Amino acid sequence: MLDKQINQQNLIIERAEKQISLLDKALEVYIDKEYVTRGLKERKKQEEERTLLTNTINEASDKIAELTNQKASLSLEQDKIEAEVGPIKYVAELIYGEQAQDNFDKAVRFVILILIFVFDPLAVLLLIAANISLRQWRKKRSIKKSEEKFDLESRLNRERKKAKRLNLKNRDYKKMVTKIGDFKGMSPDEIKVKLDQIYDWNEKD
Repeated sequence: MLDKQINQQNLIIERAEKQISLLDKALEVYIDKEYVTRGLKERKKQEEERTLLTNTINEASDKIAELTNQKASLSLEQDKIEAEVGPIKYVAELIYGEQAQDNFDKAVRFVILILIFVFDPLAVLLLIAANISLRQWRKKRSIKKSEEKFDLESRLNRERKKAKRLNLKNRDYKKMVTKIGDFKGMSPDEIKVKLDQIYDWNEKD
């Protein structure tokens, strides 16, 4: 539409310029015939028409400048849109060739179908893989917990055995002390003899 309006304004300018050139030719006839005074009179008569034609040309030029600016801004917007739909444009050109501009909708549908058939199964596979890895992680975690529990139980058993041995030793020492007797009321020599007996018993044990 803007191009059409610019062309119309150009036609207005062309017509006005043709009219001015016709007026100039009419004056040249008087000059060629050496009717200069008459020519100047005719020039004065043409002044109003010439002014009107000049104003028409100026208005048309201003209008063309305004329309050109609008066209430039629209071209910029169009470039932005083309940049956004660039991939679709290339797909359309690849499939439909020279008729790409008339088949953008079909190209968009084609791209959507590609996305559905490629990325939907991929998403399902990723979901399955995530579930498998989660199950394996839980399994490893349960195995680790059972191993830790087994280690703890074995340590507890070892500690129980140690405690049992200590209790047996304590019982043996008690028996020994009962056999040997108490140290009360003994002289140093008697205590020494008793201690020697204890050392001998320890060595035997």
